[in-house]
Amino acid sequence: MTHLIRTEWLKLATTRSPWAVIAGLLALSALITPFAMADIGQGNRSATADAREALAIGPGFITALVLLILGALAATGEYRHRTAISTYLITPRRGRILAAKLVAHATFGAVVAGLGVAIAFPIVLVMARSDGVQVATGAHLTGIAFAIVAVGALASVCGVAAGSILRHQTAAILVILIWTLLVETFFGGFFPPVLPFGAILAAIGMGADDAPGSLASFAVLTTWAAALSVAASHFIKRDVT
Repeated sequence: MTHLIRTEWLKLATTRSPWAVIAGLLALSALITPFAMADIGQGNRSATADAREALAIGPGFITALVLLILGALAATGEYRHRTAISTYLITPRRGRILAAKLVAHATFGAVVAGLGVAIAFPIVLVMARSDGVQVATGAHLTGIAFAIVAVGALASVCGVAAGSILRHQTAAILVILIWTLLVETFFGGFFPPVLPFGAILAAIGMGADDAPGSLASFAVLTTWAAALSVAASHFIKRDVT
């Protein structure tokens, strides 16, 4: 199993496109965060609440969406480039291959989200201090950072699982974008806050006022990640053509 995880890490390390996307993502977080901080306290919410949301916009919201797509691309790329055939011939136990990919990408997602936190948090704290705004206590900031890192890991897992189920790269990207940006946006309010991307937002403190707390949202998101992973373990048994 360790060898399979190292193999997945090697695939990530030697593929340039994910790293280029991540570099752009981190740069985007560094650019977006100051703009988010410039508007704190302008609406109906307090400056403190707006500042806490600014902490999570780049490393949480945008990063989670990108990690969902990158995870799906990694899984579907195996079928697009037909590397899945040789992989399954070398290691016939497909469930172990899927588990290794999930572990590798969960770690990758956590690292990327952690880098985003390291970029966004100092910007928010410095700008908030200059405006005389107390963002949160040290313990609360640690909790928010942990939430963002954990969400990064779970978003990557969901992306890999979704890609393993759908297999087709374009279809996977379209499903993720349509679901997160359209379906949940327009119809999420008609359901309890149990949909996956809504759980991501609630877990990092960007949910609606009536959204459950971070722990409850983590439970929902973890359930989605587990359910998608179990479904993927069944779908990968299909023939590779």
